[in-house]
Amino acid sequence: METMTTVEATGNTVEEAKSRALGMLGVGRNAQVEFEVLEESPARVRATLIEEEPPYIVTPQIARKVADYISHFVRRLPLQVQAVLRGSHGRYVEVELVGRDANVLVGKNGEVLNQMQFLLNNIVPRVTEPQVRVVLDSAGWRRRRTERLRNQVIAIANEVKARGEEAVLPPDASPRATDCASGAERRPRGDDLQRGRGAEPLCGHLTAWVSCSAYALSRRTVSCTSASVAR
Repeated sequence: METMTTVEATGNTVEEAKSRALGMLGVGRNAQVEFEVLEESPARVRATLIEEEPPYIVTPQIARKVADYISHFVRRLPLQVQAVLRGSHGRYVEVELVGRDANVLVGKNGEVLNQMQFLLNNIVPRVTEPQVRVVLDSAGWRRRRTERLRNQVIAIANEVKARGEEAVLPPDASPRATDCASGAERRPRGDDLQRGRGAEPLCGHLTAWVSCSAYALSRRTVSCTSASVAR
């Protein structure tokens, strides 16, 4: 994000007015400043200093708060799992679900895990900090997938280098958005979640998801689709 500070200055010439404006802003000529000449005689300019805000970085306290919230969330499930804080980087908090039933929360190709990550990323920023994003793993599935994709890409790159020919990644080697940190920000389709109606609808989605998980545990299989979560 950017913040802007604007001042107006006068001078005998436009250059003199610009120099005075830079002095008022407390910056040198190398700063990112936009000038608008308002008058030329006598000179009057408007100077706008464009400042980039430092990127948000999760503090250890916020990371722990996120992990505690997810722990409270998973304790409501009829599953033997617990949330473990694995670390944080930038605005991302990495949490892994561990326990006897952690594999149940992965689902086919990580579908259940990705749905759960999506739900948490619509709730956690409301109870912690708006900039926070969750990267959720379960039973190490996302970590193993990311490592497999990395090794696959490296192998293909080495093959391209050796043969001097182009190569196309197979479909399963194309990383999904949820395989990296930016996946925490992946936007769902319109039917995944009703947006802009406060926190109450989210409780309904969570209840539906918990019910689906309970049924899945009894069947020892999981097939929760976006429709069943959003219904």
